Amino acid sequence: MNVSCRVCGQSEKLIIDTYDHSITKEPFSISLCKRCGFGVSLKVPDSESIGRYYKSEVYISHSDTKKGWISQLYHIVRNVMLERKYKLILKFTKGKKLLDVGSGTGYFGGFMKSKGYVVQGVEIDLDAGKISREKFGISPMLPDDFLCSDEDGNYDVITLWHVMEHLSDLTSWWTKLYNSLNNNGVLIIAIPNHSSYDAEYYKSYWAGYDVPRHMWHWTPFSFGIMANKHFFEVIYMEDMPFDPFYNSLLSEKYMKRTMGQLRAFFIGLRALLHGKRNVEKSSSVIYVLKKQPI
Repeated sequence: MNVSCRVCGQSEKLIIDTYDHSITKEPFSISLCKRCGFGVSLKVPDSESIGRYYKSEVYISHSDTKKGWISQLYHIVRNVMLERKYKLILKFTKGKKLLDVGSGTGYFGGFMKSKGYVVQGVEIDLDAGKISREKFGISPMLPDDFLCSDEDGNYDVITLWHVMEHLSDLTSWWTKLYNSLNNNGVLIIAIPNHSSYDAEYYKSYWAGYDVPRHMWHWTPFSFGIMANKHFFEVIYMEDMPFDPFYNSLLSEKYMKRTMGQLRAFFIGLRALLHGKRNVEKSSSVIYVLKKQPI
């Protein structure tokens, strides 16, 4: 492909052929920039067609299912991570107005409400939004409504937990996030890292690619460049310690190998240790960003 990378301008690409392993089993490809590592999923369905790729109990953050031991593990890990996310936010701001983009079924927003935060969600899935409203009293805005709203400087904290990789119009979202955050606020974004140990081990079977739901793919290097292009500075990075195990379990499931669960534990452990030694090798990275003056 000769199309220049939207992050660094390089035209030389690496093509990874993979599948929607979790739901449809359809083939997809990813174009990765050989210079900065920014990736683009190719031939992603349009906004009217993408919905069916989320309509499955496999997609736990939207279905809220507890069927199967992987789903049960997801819920346990989520409860642990809620406290960790709260403590991370406290390190960087005392402000209490929070916007959670991709708020799903509302568990994070509900937890933050219990800590005294004023929470607004943004969620495209109406079923997930209904759960959020009924369980936690959080009525999320639809993404298009949020993008058109007057939210200038309204929030102390904006969070996107494994959401940015799903957003089709990145430029519009970066601009809206910049305008919605107050000058002393923080933007917190968690995304998969395809330069991690587990990504390099599982290659096209790596669960973090999750095509076609994940439209974009980053390394810490490419993410930092993109953030700067949109007038944000990365001031802190942290690993997500459960993600290497979760990604390894799913990747082994996709590969259908014998003793997959045992192998996933050891690969996940090695990936965790690599990430602890160097956050830029973490399976997923949490970035904390501050606004730069325009």
